[in-house]
Amino acid sequence: MDDISYLVDCVHNILDVLNRVQGGHDGDFQLLVCKVDFLQRMLVNLDIDDVIIETIGRAHSLLVEIERNENSSGGYSASVQHDSRRGRPSYLISKEQLSYLIEQGFKLEEVATMLGVSYRTVKRRMTSYGLSVSGTYSTIDDNQLDELTRQGCDEHPGIGIRVLKGFLLSKGCRVQRERIRLSLLRIDPIGIVQRWKSTVKRRQYNVKHPLSLWHIDGNHKLIRWRIVVHGGIDGYSRVPVYLKASSNNRADTVLALFREAVVEFGLPSRVRSDKGGENVDVSTYMLSHVRRGPGRGSMLTATGKSTHNQRIERLWRDVFAGCLSLFYDLFYDLERQNILHPDNEGHLWCLHYVFLPIINKHLTNWKNAWVYHPMRTEKNKSPMQLWIRGLQEAWGSQTLEDEVFQNEGDDYGIDWSGPIPRTDSGLYEMVEVPDTACPLTQEQIDLLPATGNMNYLEGVETLQQILNIV
Repeated sequence: MDDISYLVDCVHNILDVLNRVQGGHDGDFQLLVCKVDFLQRMLVNLDIDDVIIETIGRAHSLLVEIERNENSSGGYSASVQHDSRRGRPSYLISKEQLSYLIEQGFKLEEVATMLGVSYRTVKRRMTSYGLSVSGTYSTIDDNQLDELTRQGCDEHPGIGIRVLKGFLLSKGCRVQRERIRLSLLRIDPIGIVQRWKSTVKRRQYNVKHPLSLWHIDGNHKLIRWRIVVHGGIDGYSRVPVYLKASSNNRADTVLALFREAVVEFGLPSRVRSDKGGENVDVSTYMLSHVRRGPGRGSMLTATGKSTHNQRIERLWRDVFAGCLSLFYDLFYDLERQNILHPDNEGHLWCLHYVFLPIINKHLTNWKNAWVYHPMRTEKNKSPMQLWIRGLQEAWGSQTLEDEVFQNEGDDYGIDWSGPIPRTDSGLYEMVEVPDTACPLTQEQIDLLPATGNMNYLEGVETLQQILNIV
């Protein structure tokens, strides 16, 4: 009898909350969901007809669905597992899903939003799987951390706390920011002060989702030695989709890199580039693709200021500071020591043979660190976090293939007032890079050592040895 009386009181409470919700008190809706959930749980333990329990269960499921639809941005939501057991159905959330999102640095509240469930659901599932946020941090000591920090500073001059955090993540080490700051202070105190003096004013930028717009360009900081770095970046997330140094600036080279990026990341809705002839094949690819084509802005070409292609322009500044400057200074130093002569075809061929693999290894390491570094302007989210969250938000919404411009046209993805970084990328016409003649026979080439796993100092020694042969 007591149970029945308590049950009646619960029903009256639900009716009171329902009246308040109907009266416009939006804050009471979640209370209504909790009340119905509590009623359903209580009925399971009473001798109540299964039809009534199933009816209350459907009512609760409907309320939860309404709440999720109101709070959802149209993205992904965890599916619900229905079975014949009493009680409300459970969400299908795997241990792998939770582990991946936590390892990417998302907070539990953000994980709950991305999965379309409550924070308490995530906490319960974490407990059942034996997962914890603190358990994802590395247990390396300060000496080991300092060694990794020193390695990051050697490979990427001018590296800061955020990019260093990404570098450590790329090495499988998730370390607290305070420990990273103290380690960098021990290893590179002068560099910290220098970075404070060279802060850059940020700019506004907006596209809808990942894969909405890619920016592609070539960097010519090493053009003196006939080396061009081709790159592409996703405008929404800032994930570099490709970065590679080559000994030519041909259109087929850029297209090959672009297509490799498409296989890895997916086909972008649109691409923005400058008017360089090396981008012609990518333009043809986008305009002739069955899922893209003309008349929708599939290929956007900058015809004015570098702010038209600002995402990649801004990336080049960081690529040079964190990677290319090392080789820029090194090659000039080799010239000053009369070891390298840039006018000598044989010297340039040897330089390409030795250092292109080394440069590309450094670019890959820098890229892997960059995608995990937190960005202040994005509430300390990393490019990889923006990529994951953006794809989740795009789930079930308007597809990229159907996306249309809203009176933007050629101005899509441009910040007209954004400052232009100091780069040499204002070269809009085709930059010709002549082929470099090989001074060695095939037999001699077959005897040369592989350089892909060498550091730059070993590369210098190998270069001198090969130049002695030439």
